[in-house]
Amino acid sequence: MRTGPGAYPMTAEQEAIWLDDHLRDGGSRYVESWVHRFDGDLDRGAVRWALERIVARHEALRSRFVLEDDQLVQRVLPWEPGLELETASCAAASLDEVLEELVRRPLDVAGSPMRATLVEVAPRTAVLVVQLHHLVIDDWALQIIEREFEEHYRAHVERRPAAVAPVELQPGAHALARRAAPKDPAVRAYWRENLRGLSPDAAVTFAAGDTAAPAGGPGEHPDRGARIAFSVDAETGGRVRAVCRRLRATPFAVFASLVSVLLHAAREARDVVVGTPVSHRDSAGHDLMVAPMSALLPLCVTVDADASFAELVGRVRTRGLEAITYKDISYGELVGMTRRRGGAADGRGMVRTVLVVDDAQPSRMRLPGLDARRLYVHSGVSKFDLCLTLVARERGYLGFLEYAVDLFPAGAAERIAEDFVALLDRACDNPDGTVAWLLDQSPSPGGRRIR
Repeated sequence: MRTGPGAYPMTAEQEAIWLDDHLRDGGSRYVESWVHRFDGDLDRGAVRWALERIVARHEALRSRFVLEDDQLVQRVLPWEPGLELETASCAAASLDEVLEELVRRPLDVAGSPMRATLVEVAPRTAVLVVQLHHLVIDDWALQIIEREFEEHYRAHVERRPAAVAPVELQPGAHALARRAAPKDPAVRAYWRENLRGLSPDAAVTFAAGDTAAPAGGPGEHPDRGARIAFSVDAETGGRVRAVCRRLRATPFAVFASLVSVLLHAAREARDVVVGTPVSHRDSAGHDLMVAPMSALLPLCVTVDADASFAELVGRVRTRGLEAITYKDISYGELVGMTRRRGGAADGRGMVRTVLVVDDAQPSRMRLPGLDARRLYVHSGVSKFDLCLTLVARERGYLGFLEYAVDLFPAGAAERIAEDFVALLDRACDNPDGTVAWLLDQSPSPGGRRIR
């Protein structure tokens, strides 16, 4: 229901994010960054023009997210030229420190969900830092922004109109449609049954023995985070794809099975929960919409130590397909179901280990006279106990393990990343081996047995 001129209700996902931000002390855990380094002859005017055109096209980037008359609304402002592009400068030696400081600045979503800064490093080197609140973007939306930035920049330099399709659907209209759509009772029934079958001691995070302090109880969640980068080389990536072809599974199913094995081993639990984002972009109208369109859903998996890894992959694949089929539910509704059930997976503790797989091979922006390269700068916070992200890169994967520093010292997080890579290698060698066999084989690269 419209709440006034230019104002729309938030979606259920946006409401959950907004409330979590405002009920929590300290900085937001939902500020994302899109950072690119440019080496060459950068046209500063084209940078500003490209960003202005993106904001003009996408209402989310000129919306304000506020509480009005006890309603959470996204208020769209008219587009006006004159985008504020902040500037900074630093020496190359201090660039990493400056970028970390920039991406960790707070964003006031009552003012703007976006901030852009151009950092001058050398006469022919600059870095563009764009902060975006998760209220307006997801991974798909970041790809939209990247593609449109490239096209608008090129069009400005080449003095031609930009070749971009019109945006068919804006977030406010999408929120109205979502709220008006009838709820499918089969979706709620599936999740009630799925969560009812989850054992009270299901593993949702790693053992306290590997951490600096025991995991927090329901409603508690440390914010400070750090990140470890690692890689899965092209040769191993090829072996993963071969296993996927044989098992008729996706790389996500293989990676999620490995995370399930690690949780099973860490907690000695038969049931484990791995969180994963599932997209709600179901129609062509969603393809060009800059908005948060992903729901975080729990994959509840039973790990049988005597079953083969191939069988586990099949079980995870089934759970993943079910999550996609029954995805039309908010995380808040799922939390409510676990609270009524009174299980151990209560509150925010339901999903504390998350897997994200971006299996689309990335393409670098091609800008005239420039070498453009994406930089991944960590925000210093962690949304979850652990979040494992795998991004397809040159036939292999670039991996990131983000972790809550109050729960995991760096050494423990590094061992988890090493164990993941070691298990991946073994599973590719022998997917018919049992879970127990995977865990009991040769030492991991860190020099210790996984079990």
